[in-house]
Amino acid sequence: MPTSWEGTLITLIPKKVGEEKMSESIRPICFMNTAARIVTSVWGKRLSESLEQQSVFEGLQEGFRPDRSKRRQISRFISALQDVARNQGTICITFLDFENFFNTISLPALFLLLRKFGMNKNDVLHRGLRQGCPLSPILGGVVVNAMLRWLDFKGGGLSQGDVVTNTLCFADDSTLMTTNVYNINVLLESILDLPFGFPINNIISKCSFSLCQQLLPMGGCED
Repeated sequence: MPTSWEGTLITLIPKKVGEEKMSESIRPICFMNTAARIVTSVWGKRLSESLEQQSVFEGLQEGFRPDRSKRRQISRFISALQDVARNQGTICITFLDFENFFNTISLPALFLLLRKFGMNKNDVLHRGLRQGCPLSPILGGVVVNAMLRWLDFKGGGLSQGDVVTNTLCFADDSTLMTTNVYNINVLLESILDLPFGFPINNIISKCSFSLCQQLLPMGGCED
């Protein structure tokens, strides 16, 4: 890769109007060299197609992927709530959002996963992934996918017929769902114990927990 392609111009874009002076609400976006962006777009398309053809991504990941949408995850989530309401069961929900995900993603973990797919690592990267690079969503999705497989291995989710689901995911935003607090704690501890270096320290300030012991017909909660 030519040296001139390695540098980028960075612009800071506020996530919300009125929070322009709050550092935690600023998103750094990279403006890449035009030739580099064209090439990485081609690489990104080929990598995405290869990963999809090999069925690498879990079905519960709707982000970072072609022909997927958040509407499907919303439908799955509502379906899970309705199923619990019909059976008068209990559902524990934890919403996880990995703050500053692209900038803090573990490159050793990413390169380890890519090598398992027969790909060589890119020595140009030294810290995180560039927001604005066509490759970043796909590479970030590879790391999130490893987390999804790890959680699926741990089990403890909601049963709907023959399907057991403990996680719904859109990009790096994840929803953990179980029938009791114990299983939620098991899943959270499993994330903390991920063996491949996930940026776990960044979820604490951007997660929430809900316990619904009885779902009302309209989807409300009653303790």
